[in-house]
Amino acid sequence: MAKKKIKQIYKDNNKQNIHRLLFQHNLFTVVIIFIIAISLFNYIYNILNEEQQSSKENLIVHNIITEIEQCSNLLEDYRLSKVPSRQKELLLQQESILINIEGEIESLKILYQDSPTRYFLNNGIINGKNTINELLIELQNNKSPTNEDFYKVYYRISNTYDYLYKYLTNQYLLAMVKDNVNIMEEREQQLHNLRLFSILIFVLLLISYIISTSRTTKKMLNPIDAMVRTATEIAEGNLDEDHEIVDGPKELVFLEESIKNMKISLRDRLDLIHENNILEKEIHTKEIEQLKIQKELERAKFRSLQSQINPHFLFNTLNVIQLTALFENAEQTDKLIESLAAIFRYSLEHQDEITINDELIFIEDYLKIQKARFKDRINYSIKCGELCKNTLIPPLILQPLVENSITHGIEPKEEGGEILIEAFKHQGNIIINIKDTGIGIKEDFDINKIVSSSKGHNIAISNIVERLNIYFNNKATIEFKRVDKIKGGTLVTIRIPDEVENV
Repeated sequence: MAKKKIKQIYKDNNKQNIHRLLFQHNLFTVVIIFIIAISLFNYIYNILNEEQQSSKENLIVHNIITEIEQCSNLLEDYRLSKVPSRQKELLLQQESILINIEGEIESLKILYQDSPTRYFLNNGIINGKNTINELLIELQNNKSPTNEDFYKVYYRISNTYDYLYKYLTNQYLLAMVKDNVNIMEEREQQLHNLRLFSILIFVLLLISYIISTSRTTKKMLNPIDAMVRTATEIAEGNLDEDHEIVDGPKELVFLEESIKNMKISLRDRLDLIHENNILEKEIHTKEIEQLKIQKELERAKFRSLQSQINPHFLFNTLNVIQLTALFENAEQTDKLIESLAAIFRYSLEHQDEITINDELIFIEDYLKIQKARFKDRINYSIKCGELCKNTLIPPLILQPLVENSITHGIEPKEEGGEILIEAFKHQGNIIINIKDTGIGIKEDFDINKIVSSSKGHNIAISNIVERLNIYFNNKATIEFKRVDKIKGGTLVTIRIPDEVENV
């Protein structure tokens, strides 16, 4: 009778179909995890796609700026050329570049509701390009360089190129940076919401998994409880009919199946631990991405400040070149153009940082142009110690200071003056001195008031101070003082701790 009862228990165990139950449980878990993983992947892919689109737009804008500069150079070559075939070739090259610009502008098209500022800026670029196309046709109809109408059209085209160049660099790029900052802030909020959503989903999955596992385990343990009850009866000495059941092979098979199910349960728990580790790594990865975004925001702010430097000395340079071309032979003009080309090259190539030696070479090119402008009224001397030549600094830090020395110190003096620039290492610091023999700054000159006001020509000084603070983590200093109370003169000293950590 007892033997038949045990056989019935074993038979009922088969009817429970444990393998199928475990399969359904695991399949449900895998499907849910797969759906969540696909959703997260799609979300991250969209973010990366937007980042790629933003980088592509930045590249297109820089290409347009470069092509506008090329067109401006081709226009100048056209004016200087005396060969009709060469003139025709130069015009064709301009038209080809303008066609490329038209396609690139089309790819930058943006809806008004997405960014009203860039929408109107984009239309301004298109209008400027269309104006150039019309003026180039008019220029072909006035081919003679001696024709007065030719020069009128030529200067209109040249001014339009200059306008587009400043329009793109001073307004359009700034608008793009502002839009990108807004997008990054939105993405930061989205990532924050995603983390909260992921935690919520994880908790719900964990609770569902625990409930499901509890129910499954209970169904698996019922047959084992029957076996334990039988084993207890044997341990208590009830050896009657139960003894025959223990000797039967079906009880041993039942025990092996139970151990196998325990292994499956252990494996499920290990999978759960592994999933927890993956989620922790994903959270850590998102934190790293957030830090990268924050660092990119700091770089964007740094570049935005750098782009605000007033470039009016370039206009003075162009005036000097024009006057030199009228009153001197081409040799002097060639040297001036070479110095100006070096300045433009410097501006385009060095965006983040530059060695002190390269910065001083750039300053020398700038002073050559000023020397041509003021003749014997200005002299200069530049020295750089070997120990500080390779020290990195932000570009265009020294030029505004040299320009201030000329404009506000030397130029007002009828007899002119001298500028002495020196970089050297002293007591663990890198020292850069800019000294002039001009009229000198006022006794009550206060750099803190200059930085806080940021008006007029003070913008350049305020810009330099802020860029130095950003680049050298507030460890660099700049000092202005009058050299002599009676004779005047100004000394500007920039002090940078050697081996300082920069951003």
